[in-house]
Amino acid sequence: MAYACPNTESKEWKMLVEQVGEELANMAFVRNGYEIPNVVPLSEIKKAIGFKNETENWANIAAKLIKYNKKHGTSHSFKPVRAYGNTWRLIFKPNYLPVNAEKQRQRLAAKNEYFRVEGEYKPATETLYTPSPSEQAAGFFTEDGDFLPNADRGLYDSTDELLAEAGGQIRSAEINRRKLFEKQIRSNREELAKATKEADIDKILKIQKELAYLQDKIDNPSSGAKRMITLSSKIAAFEQVLTLGNERIK
Repeated sequence: MAYACPNTESKEWKMLVEQVGEELANMAFVRNGYEIPNVVPLSEIKKAIGFKNETENWANIAAKLIKYNKKHGTSHSFKPVRAYGNTWRLIFKPNYLPVNAEKQRQRLAAKNEYFRVEGEYKPATETLYTPSPSEQAAGFFTEDGDFLPNADRGLYDSTDELLAEAGGQIRSAEINRRKLFEKQIRSNREELAKATKEADIDKILKIQKELAYLQDKIDNPSSGAKRMITLSSKIAAFEQVLTLGNERIK
């Protein structure tokens, strides 16, 4: 179903998985209301923020990244690794989750492997680095070594943010899902009426089986569209979004 799982053969989905990995792609898909987020080539993002693979000072890059993430609702970041002398190699890390959702994912990942993605944790031994004044003015380092804008610092110091908008997005997707089932049921009933008139027993049995299947998709007490609509109205945190969307993706 278009509203239940991503089109894994689409160009957009393949680009998303190539950039962020399948786990994070699935999370972004669920968080975006069961729709593939607006994925753009990495070269386009890097050009927009003036990204450099190596630099001695990345304050200007970070400043542009702040504006880019705010405009596009993403949480792209970069990780600096010392190359030589005062030169640092910047490793760009694309992420199509909003910053608050990504932070909640990181917190949950520490407790539940379901929320972890490839490359989650830094090595046990790592050279500590004190940012320059201009870098400190532009952003800060997370525990995973990602450099993020200061505007996001509160999200990393506070308790889990509630995602009030998530419930509405998921509920809308589930309502559309139910409408698709109901539309197919109406069509099948019309076909059933014709088959009954023609006394086509085989076709009657086949249509009745399809009708029972579709009705179960709506009424099933554990995973039916009716129950999912009810549950989506109670979503208060990111983990609930992923829990509700897990069956849809798989």
